[in-house]
Amino acid sequence: MAATLLVLNADDEERRSWCAQLAGFGWRIYEAREIQAAVALAQQFQPRVVVTAVALPSGSGFHFVRALRTVVEHDVKIVGIAEASELASALTDGGFDLVVTRPVDFAALQGSISVADDHEERKPTTRLPRLK
Repeated sequence: MAATLLVLNADDEERRSWCAQLAGFGWRIYEAREIQAAVALAQQFQPRVVVTAVALPSGSGFHFVRALRTVVEHDVKIVGIAEASELASALTDGGFDLVVTRPVDFAALQGSISVADDHEERKPTTRLPRLK
């Protein structure tokens, strides 16, 4: 069974291109053009990997990373795709597991995001209670 991947990008043409490239590696892909829709899809489909543009018109990719981690019930790899000018801030402040620059080398990206099919290796995320 294919692992689930979520693609978030407000640019329709670029998002479709990313989906097509990643589908070639066997991912089951869901896509969204805005943060709210991506969070809803992540909550429903529990992706193993999220590939997102760092800069989004409905809010920053940084905000999305935090929101996503609260709805996915297991470890999730979050990959930010940035322009070269966004790279430094995305790496230090973004909360991404990996940040790559455009144009994306999808074969290299696949090597970085591939997940094992062995369910034994997947550990659920522990939710901590809020501090009062």
